[in-house]
Amino acid sequence: MFLRLIFIFIGFCYSSNLFSQCAGTATAASSGNWNAGPGASKATWTFTGGATSPNDACTIIIPFGITVTINNNQTWIGSVEINGVLDLGNQLNLGTTTGCGLTLKIFGAGLLAGNGSSDRLIICGKTVVSGQPVPPAGAIDWPADGSFSASDLGGAGGGFGETGVLPIELLFFTANTFKESVKLNWATASELNFDFFSIEKSIDGLNFKEISKVKGYGTTTDRQDYSLVDEKPYLGKNYYRLKSVDFDGYSEYFDVVMVYFDR
Repeated sequence: MFLRLIFIFIGFCYSSNLFSQCAGTATAASSGNWNAGPGASKATWTFTGGATSPNDACTIIIPFGITVTINNNQTWIGSVEINGVLDLGNQLNLGTTTGCGLTLKIFGAGLLAGNGSSDRLIICGKTVVSGQPVPPAGAIDWPADGSFSASDLGGAGGGFGETGVLPIELLFFTANTFKESVKLNWATASELNFDFFSIEKSIDGLNFKEISKVKGYGTTTDRQDYSLVDEKPYLGKNYYRLKSVDFDGYSEYFDVVMVYFDR
């Protein structure tokens, strides 16, 4: 029996409108204000993959040692990765549509700073962090020191999604042929208020059905490794994806993997 294995990692935005608007990555190259003010006070950026500004990038990166300040209300359509400092001197909107799937994550010594009444983080149209005297329902107030670090949010790679603090940080997700089956492996770096994974399968990469659930570890900052064996792979292409669900019902989808099974 000949087994041929092909891996294709497919990263995509789960909103077709979002996908049509964003492209590539915007990385801050120098500290400064996001937009307003004279040129010398503005941050500068480098772009890859078709991005032309942070506004149209699918991923926005703030590197270590760089501080970008939101000094007037801004709307971005990409997810944010903070290794340096993102200072919310005003309001930051990540997407405007419910279910847009955008996130803001903090790595290493990174910080999300702010704490004034106008310093708000809004994701997919819902306020998730607010310094207002009477914050919207479900919004998280700023810590006493005025900034969120990775340790405040469950460890490196912790962050915010549409409904608040993200439940997990996924390290990887892979698929391999294994004897007469397909074996899936994945790992998390941290979990927060996390309930379970739903493992979904598709023959066309578009229409998925759940094939199993795997229980999570609740809250932990230790690496956790998981695996699952699919005993009945399709002949040809098999697409798999992970859906995480926390105890509050918040769910998040991750990248799709494909394996080719040939008898």
